[in-house]
Amino acid sequence: GKSRGRGESEGVVGSIELDCGSFSGLVRRRVMVGLVKVKCYNGQMFDVECADSDSVAELQAKIESASGIAADRQTLMFKGKMLEGESALSTYGLSDGEPVVVVRRIGVPSKPSEKKATEPSPPTPASAPAGG
Repeated sequence: GKSRGRGESEGVVGSIELDCGSFSGLVRRRVMVGLVKVKCYNGQMFDVECADSDSVAELQAKIESASGIAADRQTLMFKGKMLEGESALSTYGLSDGEPVVVVRRIGVPSKPSEKKATEPSPPTPASAPAGG
């Protein structure tokens, strides 16, 4: 009964292959991870790896580390739509081909304290003793 033994071993190999195929399919379906092309206003272009479940804010953080542009200075546009920070990337259907465009955010009111700090302070009498 040698032939029977051979048949069994072949069957085992076949089932292992099947398992691998279905397993990779499951993993892939769970979270789509892909490279998103990013095009910056300063001419930089790079790919950022992100998942469908990532929020726009998470993508901005990744862009910040890749480009040096602070996340709060970024406005992300995709196919003419502005991406909202709390939305998941899957809601916009980011595809591999279409780039996300980073536009410099203009007209964002910065904190008043920051603005005052950059302006020259009113002249104070420098000759006054420091006291003590």
